[in-house]
Amino acid sequence: MQKSTKTRIERIFHNTDYRRVFKEIGIAFREQGDSLWFNCIYPRHKESKPSTSITFDPYSEYCGIFHCFGCKRSGTIVDIIREKYHNSFWEALLWLEARLDYDGFIYDYNIKNNIKKIEKITLPEEFTSPPTLEEWPTKYRNYIKKRNISHYHTLKYNIGYCSEGKYRNMIIIPVTLGNNLVTWIGRHVNRKIITGPKNGGQGLFGSNYLIKPKEYPAILVEGWADKIRMENFGYDNVMSIQTNKLSENQFNFLLGKNFPYIVVIPDNDSGGKVLIDSLQKYIEYIPIYIGKIESKDPGESTEEELDYVMENLEEWNPTCEEKEIDVEY
Repeated sequence: MQKSTKTRIERIFHNTDYRRVFKEIGIAFREQGDSLWFNCIYPRHKESKPSTSITFDPYSEYCGIFHCFGCKRSGTIVDIIREKYHNSFWEALLWLEARLDYDGFIYDYNIKNNIKKIEKITLPEEFTSPPTLEEWPTKYRNYIKKRNISHYHTLKYNIGYCSEGKYRNMIIIPVTLGNNLVTWIGRHVNRKIITGPKNGGQGLFGSNYLIKPKEYPAILVEGWADKIRMENFGYDNVMSIQTNKLSENQFNFLLGKNFPYIVVIPDNDSGGKVLIDSLQKYIEYIPIYIGKIESKDPGESTEEELDYVMENLEEWNPTCEEKEIDVEY
């Protein structure tokens, strides 16, 4: 399997719903062909008629780029967001990414009747997530950086910490099913302590950021740090199940997204074997491929090793007694 050749920025530019974004930020526009025309966004350029256009054709190399024919200034949709909200480049990019028009990318998942109702939860009262890692206390910041997790990831996935209360000294990782928060993980920064609500095994960390699921496969790993490591290496649609068994809720969510197939990269231990066994009852509904690693888990694998694993997947099709599962197409 090859990694996507487009950069994250290109994917954002070519999948943004520009009409919806402009309406949200209060910019009046006139549509003409594959462009939107609007008044120049820069305060020093006053005009009565729109002289600025931005291309929204996703197949154009100029998609997301604007030009003002009055003051001759050019830029991108990111510059428009920055001018509107006075934020940084990456903050503007994340703002756009959260509103992408991918099929099933960020919007609330329409939970079907066959998915069990999950008790609504909230993050701990003491939870905090400063906008930059520099504002994090040293011990929490060091824990994050040691796992190659950047400010981009903490902002994107709302990762934070608790410095007081019941969950003091813990990194808190929210876990969603689609765009719905269903659980969270607490990892102690000094001791091997993991905690969280009783909804464990119901969410998929990363499932609120899926890219064209009808075209690209789902990639499942066990841990949240494994997911971020693969994301850093350019792999899309990676989700962590946070346990060593794939639940029916998790599977039905994946099935509802119409992925062409599922790739599972288990940890190289006894828990990984349990995970593979749990897939047995799902293979009649969707092709499942197994990626075997030499390292302990994907989080400790090199980019070269993961590339090799993804290029040498094995279809999992054991001969076993069929088991029924309540699924809906």
